[in-house]
Amino acid sequence: MPHYILLAPLGNAILGKTGSTAEIFTSWAPNLYIRQDRAMVDITPEANIFGIFRNLNYKPWYALAEFVDNSIASWEKWDQKLTCLPKPAKVRVELVIENSFPSPFIEIRDNSSGIKFEDFGRAFKVASIPEDASSLNEFGMGMKTAGFWFANSWSVRTSYAGEPLERTMNFNLSEILKNQTTEIAPLSSAASAESHFTTVRLTELNQTPKGRTVAKIREHLTGMYRQFIRDGVLELYLNGEELEYEEVEVLLAPKVGAEDQSNEEWKKTIDFHIPEGGHVKGFVAIRNKGNTTHAGLALLRKRRLIEGSADETWRPQEIFGNSNSYSYQRIFGELNLTDFKVTHTKDAIKWNEGQKESFLKILQAELKSEPLNLLAQAEKYRVRGNPPPKTTLDDAMEAVSDALELSLVDAIDRVNPEQTDIEEVVPDIIASPVTESVEKTFRLKSQSHGMWNVKLIGFSDPAVTDFFRLSSSQIGQGSENSIEVQVNLAHTFASQYLGPNHENLELLLAFTAHLCVALSLGKQVGAKSGYIIDFLNQLLRIGE
Repeated sequence: MPHYILLAPLGNAILGKTGSTAEIFTSWAPNLYIRQDRAMVDITPEANIFGIFRNLNYKPWYALAEFVDNSIASWEKWDQKLTCLPKPAKVRVELVIENSFPSPFIEIRDNSSGIKFEDFGRAFKVASIPEDASSLNEFGMGMKTAGFWFANSWSVRTSYAGEPLERTMNFNLSEILKNQTTEIAPLSSAASAESHFTTVRLTELNQTPKGRTVAKIREHLTGMYRQFIRDGVLELYLNGEELEYEEVEVLLAPKVGAEDQSNEEWKKTIDFHIPEGGHVKGFVAIRNKGNTTHAGLALLRKRRLIEGSADETWRPQEIFGNSNSYSYQRIFGELNLTDFKVTHTKDAIKWNEGQKESFLKILQAELKSEPLNLLAQAEKYRVRGNPPPKTTLDDAMEAVSDALELSLVDAIDRVNPEQTDIEEVVPDIIASPVTESVEKTFRLKSQSHGMWNVKLIGFSDPAVTDFFRLSSSQIGQGSENSIEVQVNLAHTFASQYLGPNHENLELLLAFTAHLCVALSLGKQVGAKSGYIIDFLNQLLRIGE
């Protein structure tokens, strides 16, 4: 039968005496401690292995996810018969990242059942697989690898529901390597039998998340645990802020080219088995607003995301095509994978031979199948955006006029001024005046084509038939040239290609300005620019 030794507190340490032997234990609590003598916890393998964990190719959000996985697993496996306490309705996990000098730390706290002492040997021994590996803590690696990857020193303080004790395990890599430690004695103190928690504290950090990295951790963890958050079983906090997953709005629109133009919800349920093994279930849909960064598929296993997190979405070319395709910007979905293997860091799927190929082939066929051909709709559908607000147009006009003032001079000088065989020279083109517009004027001095005054005007008037209009005068070699370029941003062509956030505004303005300068130069050699402008405006209205 084990016996206990009373340890009296001494400052920030605990002094315990057995005969002439003194032992110093670091503690967080001011109360008396009791050490269970001869109850050492085996932490093998060889101590040198722990030093290797620092070099794992982790990302901070996947490392932190290991601790969240343990908290969820502890909550899921709550055994009320053993703990004699009711299971909380939700598991609550709080992460604190304190990166200020001189003592940065990371702390992860939960309200799960805690770790019972009989499980310490498994919990703190590397690659000791739990008896029940059905939940997220399946490899017996996560807490140890993530702990030593993040920090040189870390500790686990836990109270198992129904037991009047809390226990602390302290890990210090320098001491473990120096002494080739394979066993650690936990520190124990009195606690309420109704308390249940685990707190992991990481200090002497090797990795200290700051600034943008903390923001990315928030974004990734929110996406990784979206299904637990959505189902209302997980409350996840980062630095006091609860993480909430924002659902993506699905496209509601008619099928492109169909006679029936009633709206469809472009979302398809996916459910299939793979011959090489594995079950795929979930959904794939089209985003209402395209997003080059966040479109893509999320691959989940046991409801936790493995691949396709935040801005690292999973977009195989067999489904999404090239990065400039509309599918690349619009297709998204969540697929739960059953009977698939993952890496021990749970950041990638380990495909069996032929498994990935079959997965993509079947998925592609599912997405192309009628009546909801998602891939065809994603490629053909065009969003008719609203004209940009005046402030946005002001900024774009300023940027474009500054760029053209620098680039157009060299471009004009490279144009051959020699006359062609065309005899008829089109008279000056006159554009109608516009109201509610934004104007920018700049001057260009060309060695071969003289001085140019260019007025660029952006306006929005759906009643105007033309996309662009050009007026020019005094066009000719050696004289001063003046042109006025008007771009109608309420035109059907502009509304199709501006983009939902007007991201293509500068492109449309710059291209139209270049086109109009080219048309004006064409007048020098007798080109019938007026006809080109008229035909082009007619073509741009086709499909309205």
